[in-house]
Amino acid sequence: MPYSLNELKILLRERLGEPTEGTFGSAVTYDTGGGSSETRDELLDFINRGQAKVAEDSISQGHSLLQGRRQIAIEANTYEYALPSDFISVLDLFQYHSTVFYRIAQHPLSGLRNLFNPDSTASIYTHFDVFGVTAEVLSQGVASSSVVSSTTFTDDDAAFDTEGITDNVDVIFNLTDNSSATITGQTAQTLTFSSGLVGGRTNTFQYGDRYQVQRGNETLQVLNLYPAISAGDTRSIISETSATSTPAAFAGPFTLSDEAVLFSVSVYIDSAVTSPLRVEVRNAADAADKEYAGIDTAKVDGYNEAIFEYGFKMSKTASYNIYVTDGDGAAVNFVSTGSFTKVKASGYTGDEYLDLYYARYPKPYDTNFTGASEIPDYGIEAVILYAEHVALLKMSGGRNNMATQALNDYREEVGRVLMQRGLRSKNRTTVVGNVIGYGMNRVPTIKNVPITTKLPLG
Repeated sequence: MPYSLNELKILLRERLGEPTEGTFGSAVTYDTGGGSSETRDELLDFINRGQAKVAEDSISQGHSLLQGRRQIAIEANTYEYALPSDFISVLDLFQYHSTVFYRIAQHPLSGLRNLFNPDSTASIYTHFDVFGVTAEVLSQGVASSSVVSSTTFTDDDAAFDTEGITDNVDVIFNLTDNSSATITGQTAQTLTFSSGLVGGRTNTFQYGDRYQVQRGNETLQVLNLYPAISAGDTRSIISETSATSTPAAFAGPFTLSDEAVLFSVSVYIDSAVTSPLRVEVRNAADAADKEYAGIDTAKVDGYNEAIFEYGFKMSKTASYNIYVTDGDGAAVNFVSTGSFTKVKASGYTGDEYLDLYYARYPKPYDTNFTGASEIPDYGIEAVILYAEHVALLKMSGGRNNMATQALNDYREEVGRVLMQRGLRSKNRTTVVGNVIGYGMNRVPTIKNVPITTKLPLG
């Protein structure tokens, strides 16, 4: 049976022997976020740490407890790509090129940076590695103000108040000066950073300086590939539109100038809604021709991006509508005021992309998500054991025999999880091996696999 957050808390309190007046709903030793002294829900934190630890420790021999898939549009002369926020490690990586999937091998690349040729004419990546971190880019462009300043910056072409920039969190980089600062205020076209720029030559913004605004509270790992290739298609906006007057039809109808594979839809929300959101793209003439993606936590006064992990093949001869519903199943009415773009549909039109299969973390519990854990039932005992270990460390203010025993029990239980996961993947591994069987000395390829295939390729 799937376990909710409340059920996991009950299991953990039972394990710790901490009932309160015959129930397990309130805290004694461990705060639940409602007390006067603390605002954190400690049991939630312990369970999240347990889920993440089990996901990490159950990776072996190219398999993982939880798998994610992401298709990444290839950009010419580019060899670095940001990885998903729930990424742990690469399970398999393919490049789709000229109707063929080529498997890319892992190899240490940090020492090969000086060999990257931005004018390379190669068409296929041969090796990958994962190192370095980056952040989501929220906005970029060129300074338009002639006023030299260390605390303010203006871009007449920007609309910062619609880009989801968070004050006192997100960071602006002056790429020309090599300086940066934390943003403290914003208007439609101006950003303020009261502490001033640091780390550069002049620590000022001047007319024509290039800039980037990056997310400050989350870093993403970087996928590095070799060599840089000249092939590929830059991901582009395939639709930018304002909302219609139809409440349920968030946007549309819109048509494409060419065949495309939808990658994401970003929608701008200006009022509170019940998370999660469901974003659906539907052929206006064929209700069965549709695909949808979710947004776990809706952000107000900013763009919310729904990722279509398996892609959605869209025809240039059809018209499409975009629908959004909230966590209660009610239609979300789109903001109707303002001159900015309300909906952004992003995709790619070529046949060049990376197909990434990766071990991932489970969805963490928070105030917006308290439902069923993504960890399979046979891994729940390991989650509780690790959460118990962390909880017992607090009880004694540090290491103790009980915490050590819980950790040892956890390690033993992870062994059983690995065994169970292996039994569940054995048959699939055998089948895939027989299908691919090209020989040990040949690079395997998988031919004619449609982009909409939803089963792992192994």
